Amino acid sequence: FYYLTQLGFLGALSAFGALVLSFLIVPLLQSITKTLIPMELSYQLSYQTVMISVIIGVIGSFCICLPFLAKLSGVSPSVLLKGGALEKPLMVKELVLFWSPGFLLFWLLSLWQANSYIVGSLFVASFFISIGVLFFISIIVLKLIQSIQWSSKNLSFYWALRDLSRDQVTSISSFLALGLGAVLLNLIPQVEASLSHELESPESSRLPSLFMFDIQDEQLETLQSLLSQQNLKMAQVSPMIQSRLLEVNGSPFDKGEGADQGLTREEERETRFRNRGFNLSYRDQLSDSESIYDGKPIEDIYQVGSSELPKISLEKRFADRLNLKIGDILKFDIEGVEVKGQIYNLRTVKWTSFQPNFFVQFQPGVLEAAPKSFIATVSHLSEDQKLNLQREIVKVTPNVSIIDVSKLVKKLSEIIRQMSLALQGMAIMCLISGFVVIFSIVSHQMEKQKWQLGLEKVLGASFSTIRGQILYQYLLLAAAAATLGVLISIVFSYLLSRLLFESEWIFDPYPALISLTFILLTTAVITLLASYRYLKEEPKYLLS
Repeated sequence: FYYLTQLGFLGALSAFGALVLSFLIVPLLQSITKTLIPMELSYQLSYQTVMISVIIGVIGSFCICLPFLAKLSGVSPSVLLKGGALEKPLMVKELVLFWSPGFLLFWLLSLWQANSYIVGSLFVASFFISIGVLFFISIIVLKLIQSIQWSSKNLSFYWALRDLSRDQVTSISSFLALGLGAVLLNLIPQVEASLSHELESPESSRLPSLFMFDIQDEQLETLQSLLSQQNLKMAQVSPMIQSRLLEVNGSPFDKGEGADQGLTREEERETRFRNRGFNLSYRDQLSDSESIYDGKPIEDIYQVGSSELPKISLEKRFADRLNLKIGDILKFDIEGVEVKGQIYNLRTVKWTSFQPNFFVQFQPGVLEAAPKSFIATVSHLSEDQKLNLQREIVKVTPNVSIIDVSKLVKKLSEIIRQMSLALQGMAIMCLISGFVVIFSIVSHQMEKQKWQLGLEKVLGASFSTIRGQILYQYLLLAAAAATLGVLISIVFSYLLSRLLFESEWIFDPYPALISLTFILLTTAVITLLASYRYLKEEPKYLLS
């Protein structure tokens, strides 16, 4: 009860301090981000934030310290008189039991923060995979250090290796703290590099200069004539037919209407997709940005009066969100006319190509007579050509909307960079927490090794030798942990780019080098600060 009371008080005190600090920092953040983010953000601390701070401070402290308190609870007072071990080792079942509350709290907080079962669970899984890899590698490295007979002429280096292998719990704790910080610090810039490359260089020769939509049927010839006068060509002309989905396999389509609060991110997205109208199109072949994921390409034209239903091609992720599959029969309402079709294949679409693409495409020969507008692109224009052409198009067809693709790409890249900066700030805060852990560990180790350091001084070791010993010890840990953390972040960034974003992966070496340099320099400074008092202390206490 005594320890629990201490934990509760310290946890509540830390939560209170964090909230007070937040109230002081929030106005400063508001003034900084106002010039960076072109939108209004709420900078008020809600009651949910206060509650979460208290939960993390108090309940989180209980959950983390529970396994260690369990070790002490089984110690008999007689052991203290005999000089035995002050901790009772826990069985595997007990370890699982006492660590489970902490893991559960961490998972629930991740789900709450992400507002997504998938994203939150993926984050937790990635976090523990990183811990597992770092822990496994640290054990191997320490075993190698312990088994090899080192014959270094550098006494500081030799002593540092000796201390690393002797106190493995401390070494592994430091390794994990710095390694996880390196993973977070390097992962975000690596993902940003891939996304920015995908937006800014998606086969730039095929990237359109202008994207036009709301073109009416009778305006196509006018626009084509206007472009021909300037030796330009309108490309990728695609019809767009507005519709509503009525039925799936003979049953009314569930729009997901009802409760709109308390939904996860995936549920909100699915509800949004179900409630939206559907833009249909048709084409006789796949575009450069499309590929068949499942099924066969649609190669023939639908014959009116055929006993078979028209074929439909769906974008894969769109089909997944609406739980649709090949063979399903869909009924659409187009201006009061009902049209049926059967899903024939699923496509993947590279949306960053900025070419006209659609979630739903019918077989040619079905929708040609339906009311429609058109989408088209114009490519290979200079800045002056784009401005002049936009003015001419507005004169002859004022209803046509035009998007400057290069400006859109630039704006999206800026948004990604701003999001990346915010996430990197959070990663740096996590790394600072790791440095606090390192400072505490170094201070604790210096207190434990005070007699050893004093003995080394008495035996003639110089100040620089002992300082080098401590620096080598923690710089070796930092270098190994940071390097492994960077490698793990590179693997995760590759998986995120290829599997989640379905984009090309680009390796950016600069974040990795900056992360390594920052971690090594900061570790060196923290180690010197934490150990300076013990290094300067005279070994008189050995005689007391």
